[in-house]
Amino acid sequence: MYTPIHASWVNQIEIWFSRLQRRVLRYADFPCVGALPRAVMNFIRRWNRDEAHPFNWTFRGHFVHTQRRHAA
Repeated sequence: MYTPIHASWVNQIEIWFSRLQRRVLRYADFPCVGALPRAVMNFIRRWNRDEAHPFNWTFRGHFVHTQRRHAA
């Protein structure tokens, strides 16, 4: 599948939401409506304090050109 260059940042946010889902939401049983946003905010605080880091992301144009040639 070809991902357009202008939307490639979506991959990074999908990774983050996947982590949120696996660590907080998957098997959660919230006792009240207010517990869900608290759990999400606690995850965000923990993420920012302990795990947040810049994504080292580089674009390599030759990869895209190679894929286009194979698709043609």
